[in-house]
Formats: sequence, C-alpha cells, structure tokens
Amino acid sequence: YGFTELGTSEARVNQAAEYAAGFVNYFNNELKAGIKNWEIGNECYGKWEEGYDVNGSIVTGKEYGEDVRVFAEKMKAVDPSIKIGAVMYPKSDDWNDQVMKEVKNHADFLVVHNYFTSENDATVENILASTGQVTDIKQQMEACIERNTTFPKDHFPISMTEYNCRGPHTTTFINACFTADVIGKFIENNYGLATRWVGEWKW
Repeated sequence: YGFTELGTSEARVNQAAEYAAGFVNYFNNELKAGIKNWEIGNECYGKWEEGYDVNGSIVTGKEYGEDVRVFAEKMKAVDPSIKIGAVMYPKSDDWNDQVMKEVKNHADFLVVHNYFTSENDATVENILASTGQVTDIKQQMEACIERNTTFPKDHFPISMTEYNCRGPHTTTFINACFTADVIGKFIENNYGLATRWVGEWKW
C-alpha cells in the first residue's frame, strides 16, 4: 500500500479504514480465522501514541469518534459479524462524551486500559488498595452511556483490554494477589472482556 497523495484528513481516514477492512477480509474471509472483536486504535487520547499530534493538530474525542464510524462501516462491509470497540479514557469524561456522541450507533463495545497506580506510587499497600478502580471505571462508562445516549447504561459491554500493576512488584507474589482481586472484580461488575498486559516491565 502507498500513502495517499490527496493529503486531506478524509482521504487519509478512508485509506486507513480500507487497510483495516483488508485485514478483516484476509483473516476472516480468506483464512477463516473468525476474529470477532476489533479495537479501533490504541490509547488515541495519549501524547505517547502515533497520530495524537499530526503537524500540530491534536486529536479530539470527536475526531476519533468520527473516524471510528468510517472504520466500522468499511470493516463490517466485509464481515458483518464482527464487533467494533471504541477507545475510552478513564481519566477524561470530556474525551469519553465526545467519543460516545459519535460512536453510539457504530460501536459494539467500549475499550479501557488501566494500570491502577503510577510507577512511583506502586507500593504493596497502594497496589492492593487500588483494585476498586475496576468498579469505578465500570460506573464511569455507564454514566457516560446514560449522559450521551438513550440506551440503558449496560448497553455496551466494557472491555479492559490492558491491565496490570506497575513497578517492581509486577513479577512478585504481590501481583498474583492483585490479579486475583482484579479478576474477581471484573466478574462482579460483569465486564465483557479483560486481557492482561504485559508479562514483565522493563524495570
């Protein structure tokens, strides 16, 4: 694939969405892999991510949500059975509200990431006390749904597609205790999906 020569945002989004549709077609129609859940982007609200700042233009939740609609339509055109996840941000209701207004009729589930503490605050006590954030984030997403749609608060499954604790306890028994508690809270709060990331941090 080559880069678009048109240079407009609309052209770039359409081309990227066509690439995504090509992935879906290859995996699900040619390889018969049956991949059902597709997350559009990764932490798009974060300055550490590619595409956050394009020539001085900072992505907004509204812009991201508009892009999700294009991706969802093109990807589902090649496999209508797939489910599309939209990226939400537990640290910004403004981002979430902007996204929800755009994706409410196109997304099938909502995506959140959480690492519970900062690296500097990753003490045993803080890690083990942080697991209630699972409940807080679920309630935050439900409130966003109620504010911005006419759907019931549990309309969209919530998927925490990245979670772990930070710091030196990632590979100790403390992480095992933390993980057991977190998984229990995922079950209690009826999360749709939870996937752990990553096995071992650089520190």
